[in-house]
Parts: sequence; C-alpha cells; structure tokens
Amino acid sequence: MRADLDLLGQVLNQPQPAGARAGPARAAARIAGLVAVVPHNRDDEEAPRRFATAQKAARESGDRTMTAWVPARHGTGMGTGTGTQWCPGPDPLRAPVA
Repeated sequence: MRADLDLLGQVLNQPQPAGARAGPARAAARIAGLVAVVPHNRDDEEAPRRFATAQKAARESGDRTMTAWVPARHGTGMGTGTGTQWCPGPDPLRAPVA
C-alpha cells in the first residue's frame, strides 16, 4: 500500500490538466479518508492533518460525496471507535472509482 501511496503522490505532484487530475484526486481522497479514521478513533493528534489532506483531495476531485463525508466523519468525535456507522447511506469509501 505504501508503494501505491507513493505512486499516487508522484502522479498528483506532476502538472496535469484539471480533468486528468480528478480520478487520482478522488482515489487520494478515499485513501486519505480511510487512513484518517484509525488515528481519529485512537484520539491521535495526527488525525486532523490527515482529514485536512482528505478534504483537500476531495475538493480537487469534485467528488461531492467525499467532500461531505470527510468533515462529517471528522466531526463524529475522537475516540468513539465508530468506524463509518455514523455515515448515513452508502459508504463512499466502498464506492467504485469511476
């Protein structure tokens, strides 16, 4: 997974047309959202920075579901151990990437 994240970072750091960035940015938002949940549930001080990364990528991708899910999940409270049960409807992190 680390190699995938490194590759995704390299792709996003290269200049590209906005349309070409949407897919990689959507993937980055979903991965960063997943990565943020674990420290969030453990009251780790790293969680807000990870959620900020997920939010930035979600906005860049134009994915409105992830743009809404990230602050909603971050706002569920730290250390609740809730996973995604507070996210109503389908879990955007399990949705297929277009």
